[in-house]
Amino acid sequence: MIRSGAKATNRGVAYLRPERSSILRARTARGSLVSFTHAVAAGRPHMTGSSQLEDGLFALIPLCRFRALHWCGGRLQPAIDYEPFAASFHDMREKWRAEFTDGFDLWHLHVPRAALEEIIGRSNVEWALPPAMAAPDPVLASLIDALRPTPIGGSSSPLFVDQMLAAIVTHLASRYFQIGEAAAPRAGLGPDQEKLAKDMLEAVGRSGNRLADVASACGLSIGQFARRFRATTGLPPHRWLTSMRVARARDLLAHSNLTLAEIAMRCGFADQSHLIRVFRTAMGSSPGRWRREMIGSTLDTDDDGSL
Repeated sequence: MIRSGAKATNRGVAYLRPERSSILRARTARGSLVSFTHAVAAGRPHMTGSSQLEDGLFALIPLCRFRALHWCGGRLQPAIDYEPFAASFHDMREKWRAEFTDGFDLWHLHVPRAALEEIIGRSNVEWALPPAMAAPDPVLASLIDALRPTPIGGSSSPLFVDQMLAAIVTHLASRYFQIGEAAAPRAGLGPDQEKLAKDMLEAVGRSGNRLADVASACGLSIGQFARRFRATTGLPPHRWLTSMRVARARDLLAHSNLTLAEIAMRCGFADQSHLIRVFRTAMGSSPGRWRREMIGSTLDTDDDGSL
């Protein structure tokens, strides 16, 4: 019998035997890990190892076209012709292995049962996965594209990674899995929840809070919190936090003689260059140029904030 508390062994995708890989992780409030790994093997025949038995599921999301044979529970399955962003799903309660005829370039999403139930806000779920590979999914493609490194922090922000991986799991579960109807969430956060959430989000840089911590403090799953926060504020948590930091930076640029490095530190940016990238994306101008145009200051004389 496989228990959800069993040690996760497929998270690092070693059984795929990739030639190179990079991994993103999000931890839920109760400590479960969702892992999202970009794995690549060169364009030649490639045999994987066998996955280990776990209570959970994984998805393969190809980034290019390739073909593979699969064995599930020791049984050979029909060959699959993968298309970009057309996900296939596999129940980890059966062993799985594959032979790729020409290598692969894909994302591997590893979701233990405990993480799935916490993210979607249900317990004791039993899923039914699609019998064949799904069609290319533009929503999934957009969510994955958002995880690429970006000028506003992208995958370097743990809060952003938590939010996006929860969004990917929620999207896949609602679109492809047969797990029954979840209870409809409330329209938004209550006043006390909203204040607590905003205070915790603004303290992210100092406290190390993750999205799971904020959701747990509000008594919600990650998915419930993200939906209710957006319904309340009009923005996802990461974008709301970014907008608050930019607003604070604008106030300090206009009403203080602090340098850009000092403003970056006070507003929760990683460093001065992070402030400049985020500010330029939000305002269409570097902070130094914005300050000069708004108040005629000569304190910051070029785009990198040097004096």
